[in-house]
Amino acid sequence: MDLVAGLHWLRENIPAFGGDPDRITLMGHGTGAALANFIAVSPVAKGILLIILFFIKTILK
Repeated sequence: MDLVAGLHWLRENIPAFGGDPDRITLMGHGTGAALANFIAVSPVAKGILLIILFFIKTILK
């Protein structure tokens, strides 16, 4: 839930830093990829528009 709260905060505050709240990219490798996957399928994160990138070790070789 901390990750979802952080993404909601980011979406609300990113314009102050010159970012676009509708173009947030979430990236992860290993455990980070698992968390990004959780966000991708979680109903609690619905409404957060994200680009999600997963990095898996076997793909990178």
